Amino acid sequence: MLSQALQAGSILLDPSPSMEIWEYSPKSNYVDLKKIQTSNKSKIKKFKDAVYFGDIEYLKRNGIGIMKYDSGRFYEGSWKNDLRDGKGYEHFPNGNSYEGEYNKGKPHGNGVFKWNTGEIYDGQWKDGLKQGDGV
Repeated sequence: MLSQALQAGSILLDPSPSMEIWEYSPKSNYVDLKKIQTSNKSKIKKFKDAVYFGDIEYLKRNGIGIMKYDSGRFYEGSWKNDLRDGKGYEHFPNGNSYEGEYNKGKPHGNGVFKWNTGEIYDGQWKDGLKQGDGV
């Protein structure tokens, strides 16, 4: 398995499109897998409990990419200086999800959080916390 073959923190500079990681099927419209596969900025980076594939600049996640965690959690969307930044979609192992804007790694701006119970918060976020009543 690719995630086991890479050391934590290592970057694969020329990932082959035939590797299992490229067979991922995005769950949102925030990433275009074909663009990631053909971009000269795209790399694969292994972390202790996750694998990232997407744009890497200056050895950091910058641009569009996908982070898949061993737990089943994943994030698809924009990155800046190794943090979620811009628009994205995050799915958690318990079935909860967040879709919206991020700033410096946290939900910030407009976003929708859906709990696995069916409850939904659609509204403003600031530094990872709900702001106001939402819908």
